[in-house]
Amino acid sequence: MKSIKHIMTLLLSLVMILSIIVSSGVITASAVAGAGLQQTSFRSHGVDISFWNVYHYSGDYNEYSWIDFNKMKADGCEFVILRLGYEASASRQNTLDDAFLEYYKRARAAGMPLGLYFYGLSTTKAGAIEDAQWVINVIESNNMYFEYPIYYDVEDSAQVALGASAMEALCLGWCETLEAAGYFPGVYGGGWSVIDKLSANFKSKYDLWYAWYKSMDPNNQFNYNSHDNSDYCGMWQYAACGYTYDGVYGENLDMNVCYKDYPSIMKQYGYNNCTSPSRAALSTAIDRAEGLRHYPYSNAQITAIRNAYNTAVSTYNNASSTDTACKNAADALNKAIDYTTGILSIGKSYTVSVNPRSDKWKDDGKRLTDGSRLNLPGDTEAYSGLGTNPIEIVVDLGANAGNHNNYGVFAAANAEWGISAPSEVMVSVSKDGADYTEVAASTTVNAIAQDGDWVTYYINARADYNIGERYVKFNIAPGSGDHIWLDEVVVANSDATVQNGVYINGINQSITAGDTHIFTPAFGTVSPSNGNIAYTRNVIAKWDSATSSYIVKSITSGTGTSTPAITLATGEILIAVHSWEGDSYDNSVYGSAYNYKLLSTVQVGDKIYLNGVDVANGKISPAAYVTVPSRTIDDSEDNSDTEIKENLALNKKYETTGIYSDGTSVMYPDENGKTLTNGKNAPSDAKYTDSAFVGFNKNSPDYEAVGYASVTVDLGDVYAVDTFVAQVASSFNSSVGIYAPASVSVYVSTDNSTWTEAGSVVPTDDSSVSVIAATVSLDKSVEARYVQFRIVSGTAWAFVTEVEVYEGEPVEEEKPDYLVGDVNDDKIVDSVDYLLVKRACFNTYELSEDETLRADVNADKIIDSTDYLLVKRIAFGTYIV
Repeated sequence: MKSIKHIMTLLLSLVMILSIIVSSGVITASAVAGAGLQQTSFRSHGVDISFWNVYHYSGDYNEYSWIDFNKMKADGCEFVILRLGYEASASRQNTLDDAFLEYYKRARAAGMPLGLYFYGLSTTKAGAIEDAQWVINVIESNNMYFEYPIYYDVEDSAQVALGASAMEALCLGWCETLEAAGYFPGVYGGGWSVIDKLSANFKSKYDLWYAWYKSMDPNNQFNYNSHDNSDYCGMWQYAACGYTYDGVYGENLDMNVCYKDYPSIMKQYGYNNCTSPSRAALSTAIDRAEGLRHYPYSNAQITAIRNAYNTAVSTYNNASSTDTACKNAADALNKAIDYTTGILSIGKSYTVSVNPRSDKWKDDGKRLTDGSRLNLPGDTEAYSGLGTNPIEIVVDLGANAGNHNNYGVFAAANAEWGISAPSEVMVSVSKDGADYTEVAASTTVNAIAQDGDWVTYYINARADYNIGERYVKFNIAPGSGDHIWLDEVVVANSDATVQNGVYINGINQSITAGDTHIFTPAFGTVSPSNGNIAYTRNVIAKWDSATSSYIVKSITSGTGTSTPAITLATGEILIAVHSWEGDSYDNSVYGSAYNYKLLSTVQVGDKIYLNGVDVANGKISPAAYVTVPSRTIDDSEDNSDTEIKENLALNKKYETTGIYSDGTSVMYPDENGKTLTNGKNAPSDAKYTDSAFVGFNKNSPDYEAVGYASVTVDLGDVYAVDTFVAQVASSFNSSVGIYAPASVSVYVSTDNSTWTEAGSVVPTDDSSVSVIAATVSLDKSVEARYVQFRIVSGTAWAFVTEVEVYEGEPVEEEKPDYLVGDVNDDKIVDSVDYLLVKRACFNTYELSEDETLRADVNADKIIDSTDYLLVKRIAFGTYIV
C-alpha cells in the first residue's frame, strides 16, 4: 500500500468518473521493444506489497511469516510487485524497504514472478536519474532479476502538482536511465495526476501502471473486469482493499490486473537481467563486433564482418525476430569474426601426433575441422584434450586444395584446471605429406570469449604469399598449463591484412584513455571539457573531392586544460588520439601507442583515407580505421610496453648561462640558438669540437656567481610534466677535461620567477659511448611552463647536446574540503552568504579566518566585490565553482 494512497484515492476516483478515457487503439512504435500501449488478450493477476504488509498485520517489522508466497501462488496470485525502497521525506535519502530483501528471497524460493517499484519524491529529471541509478545499483549489487517492469511511483503531492512538460521530464529521467542499462522501465500513477499529462510519444515508448479505485470501502471495489484499460496502460491497480490471497493475513491488498505477458517480453529481449539465450548470444556477438580492431583482418574480411554485423543489428532491433533468427544472425556474425573468408579446412580429415585422452575429451577425428567453433567457453564436450607435449596436427585439404595463407587455432584455457593457451603455433606445408616447409608462425594470441574461469583463445598465423600445398601441419607448443585443449584448426585463404592503419573507436564522443576518436562539425566546438583533448595528438583535415581523401591542415598536441578549443569548418574533421599503453598503466590499451606514434609522423598536406567512418551520420562500423599512405611505422617495433610521449621542448626557445668566454669570444657556443632543442642528439662518434654540443664551464662568471650552468626552456604554455632529460657528453676526451657533469638538477616554474626543484641525478660516465642521458623521472606530474636544467661540472667542462621534457598524466587539482562560497558553513550557498561577503566588503562585518577562506571564491587572497557577486551567482545557480 502506498504511503499517501488513502488520501489520494477518493480524489482520484472522483476525477476519473469525469475523465475522458483515451480512445482505444493499438500503438506499436516503441523505443523499448515490447513496451508501449498495445491491446492484447493476455491477463494475469497479482499484488504489490512492501514492509507495510508485515507491520500492518503483525506489528512486528521482522515477522515475515505473515506473507507466504507459496500459498499466494497456489491461490492464483501470478506475480508480485515489490517495493524496493523510497525517498525519505525528512532526510531526502533513498532508503531500502525493510522487507524488500527478505521478500525477494522468499518469493524467489516460491518461484513467484516479480517486479518492483520505487517511491520517489523528486520533481526534476536530474532527481529521477539519480533515483534510477540508485535502484540499478541495488539490483546489480544483489544479482537480482525481475520478470515484470521496474516502476517509478509518482504520487507525491509535489509531483502531482507538476505541469505536463515537467511531469514528462521527470518520468523520462527514470525511464531513459533504466532503458540505457538494459532494464524495462515503467511509471505508476493516477490518470489525471500523472498519466494524462504524459505525451502520446512517451506512452508509445514506455509502459504505465494505472492506479484507479472505486472507493476505499472494502465492500465497494472494482473487479478486474469492471473496466478494460488495456488501451490505457500495461497494468491497472483496481483495488486498494477488500481482496486477499491465501498466505496474506487481512483484506487490504493492492490488486492488479496485467494486460501484457511481461515474463515472455523480459525473456525474449533479456530485460531486467532475464535471459533469452538466443537474443543474449546475439547481443554478445554484436558487442564483440563493435569492439573489433582492423588488425589482423583484410579489407575483404572486414567487409564480411560489417555485413554480418548490419544483419545482426537489424535482427536484434526487430521486435518480431524469432529465436531461430537471432541464433542464425549470431552464428553468422561470430563466424565472420572468428574465422576468415574462404575456409578450406571444414570437413577435411586430419591426424594428430599424440594419443588423445580416453574420456569425454577424446578427439573424435572430426571435431577439429567440423566448423562449429561457436561453442561457448566451458562447453567441455566441444574440446579435444591433447596432452602436454608439442602437438602436430596435419590437415589433408585434398587434391584440389586451393590457395591458402591464413591459419588459426581455437583453444580453451582454465587456470584452475591447469589448462593454458598454447604459447606458439608454427605452420608448415607439404605437397606429398612427407617433406614440409615452414611458412608461418603465430603472431597474435587473442582472448575472444570468457565464461567464468574459462577463456577461449584464437591463435593466428599468416604467410606472406599464397600457398597451394595439400597438407598443412600445425605444430602447437603448450603454454604453462598441463594440457592443450583444442576446438578447431583453420586453413583459409585471405587477402593482405590492413597495414599501418589507425583504429577509430569513437565518433563525436569525449576521449578516454587509449581512444582515437573523430570529431565532425556536428559535434560543435571541441574543447578539453567536452572532448577531453587536453592530452591528445590532434590532426585537422579537410575533405578534398579531387583526391577523394582528407588533406591534413594542421597538427597540434594538447597542452593540458589550457588546450585551445577547436571549431571545425564545413568539410573538416578532427582526429584526436590518446596513448595509454605500457606496463605502468592499469587497463593498458594495446595499439594506442602505435596510433599516437603514426599520427605524430603526419605532416600538413598528407592525404588521409577513412574506412568504416560515416562522417555524414556520425557513425562508425566495426573495425573502423584510417590510413595515411605516405606515413608508415616498422611493425617489428614493439610498442606494447612503451608509451610514445611527445618531447615538449622540441624546437622551443631557451636561454643559457655558464658558457665560457675568454673576454673576446665565446668558447663552444650555441651555434644557432636551436642546438639544444632541435631534436638531434650528437652522433655516437661525436667529438668535443662538434658544433652539436654547447660547452659550459666553471670559469664562466655567471657560473661562478650561482655555482652552476643552466638551460632554461620556455614550453610556451603550462603542461603537466614528469620526465626531464639532458643529453650530455660522456668521458670521451679526458685530456681536455670533458667528463659527464657531477650533477644535473631540474627546476620548474609557471611564471619564470618562482622555482621549485623537481629532482636531480648524478650521471655515470661511460667511456664506451659519447653521449649519455641524464634523466630525472617523477612519480607524480608537476605543472610547468619553464624548465631549468642546472648543470654542475665535474671538472672544468660539461658538454650538452640536447634537453628534453615529456608530459605526464594531468595534475589533479586539490579541491578544498569546504563548500566554496559557504561563508557561514551551513553546507549551502544562499543569500545569507552573499550578504555576509557584501557587508565584509563595505566594512560592516568582519570575517573570521575560516570565513575569509570560504568567501574568497576567485582565490585571489582578497575579499572584494568580485567575490560577493560570485557568491550571489552561486546562490542563484548561475555560476558553478
